[in-house]
Amino acid sequence: MTQPIHVTINQERHELAPAPYRSLLDVLRNDVALTGTKKGCDVGDCGACTVILDGKPVCACLVLAAEVDGCEILTIEGIQPEPGQLHPIQDNMMKYGGAQCGFCTPGIIMMAKALLDENSNPTEDDIRFGIAGNICRCTGYTKIIEAIQATAREMAAAREPVSPLPSPLWGGSLAEGERGGGPSDSLAATPTPNPFPTSGRSRPSSTGYGGGEQAARAAGELSATHVLAKTGSR
Repeated sequence: MTQPIHVTINQERHELAPAPYRSLLDVLRNDVALTGTKKGCDVGDCGACTVILDGKPVCACLVLAAEVDGCEILTIEGIQPEPGQLHPIQDNMMKYGGAQCGFCTPGIIMMAKALLDENSNPTEDDIRFGIAGNICRCTGYTKIIEAIQATAREMAAAREPVSPLPSPLWGGSLAEGERGGGPSDSLAATPTPNPFPTSGRSRPSSTGYGGGEQAARAAGELSATHVLAKTGSR
């Protein structure tokens, strides 16, 4: 006799009717065709079948499919943030050589994701304890630990707030600066009014005299006075 269940797997709704004795692992692999979850020991010792069930890592071989009615399950096929884009832990497992034969890799990645979701800044001891239930007969774990540590650093850096850039001193917006606009562009776009209008009065000069002929006459008088002072005659 079968019991219909409704479950969300990798954000997709599924209606299944597994026999009461079938494990979640068998249903994922054979009924839903998600074969990334590996079947190793089938008794909960190796961790190769690790999935995340309602936010917690579990060995799918130890969970009856009938028990997951109404639950949400995440498998290795569903951790990519975007289609064609690897999760950081997947990327770093390749960069750091954390996989050799690869059979245990999906389970280790799922356990590492669950660890980092709960503890975003794990120590090496935290990581070793977290993946203690995942057996790898190839790597010796060192490269796996390094990959998880690198992922923790990258995720921490991505969470750091970015300080806003100060507004440009020339009064333009930041967007203008980003488009290549500079002080000269902003000043050219906003003409400066003439503080010395020519209509009605002469423009003052630095000597305090008026403009035009008065300024020229003042300059001549100052030059003559300067020469007399230097020669001592008047």
